[in-house]
Amino acid sequence: MSKFFKFKKLLSAEEAIVLLTDLTEEQVVHETVNELILEDFLHPIIGANKVLVGFTGGETDKIMDGEKGAMSLICDIGIPCTSWLEYDYPGGFTFSSAEDEAGETFYFAIAASTAPVKKHYELADLESLNPLNPENQSFPPQDLYKIADAANSPSAEAAARSATSRRISHHEFYVREIQGMPFPYYSHSEHQVRPADLDDGSANERPSSKLLVAALVAMLVEQGGRRITQDLIAATIDEKYKGIRGLGPTTTKTYFAEAKKALKAAMANRLK
Repeated sequence: MSKFFKFKKLLSAEEAIVLLTDLTEEQVVHETVNELILEDFLHPIIGANKVLVGFTGGETDKIMDGEKGAMSLICDIGIPCTSWLEYDYPGGFTFSSAEDEAGETFYFAIAASTAPVKKHYELADLESLNPLNPENQSFPPQDLYKIADAANSPSAEAAARSATSRRISHHEFYVREIQGMPFPYYSHSEHQVRPADLDDGSANERPSSKLLVAALVAMLVEQGGRRITQDLIAATIDEKYKGIRGLGPTTTKTYFAEAKKALKAAMANRLK
């Protein structure tokens, strides 16, 4: 039944489960797929065939503060999600995020069907985009084959991690006019996974400033015990420097996460 899945551009979550079950000869369920996502082995395409709008961290903060946020990108065939941001909002609200080639992170939500595509959005115009919801997930078949190969051969773990990580590329976007509104909107023209887009380690090299930030945050958390957390540091920065673009809690938490990841990689390389 899954022999022809390899010819499809994207597989649904249900099709991915069938394919992984066949390839590994082990029953795979949604929880298995989500665990692979949470452990950073698998990065699904989120929101395929839906109109997604992306915002910078500062604009995302504005939206969640009840203001209008300026949209930066629009995508109509999904994004290669690498992380997400959950807000403690009544009912919960989640943005899926992806980085461009310059390393800038954009936060995506679904444009509500009742709202036209426009320059500015408020929360009522958006729908949550949770990457762990099977309805939002699609998977390139080649990623699933590599994951299955890794599952069947423990020594292939590193290959599985690197093969499923990529960034959105502005070369894959095109400018178009939407609903008669001339504006530099961007939309995916097609999914193109070029070798340069794959994460082979070199693409994740971070400036020394991120290593320094990660080390300072780690020291503060270690010395503060349970009283000081990464979230508390971000909230304190936001309170002290309220209104300064680039220092909102969303941007700060994202930067901390990237810095922590960079430091972890640097420490691992040091031990080799």
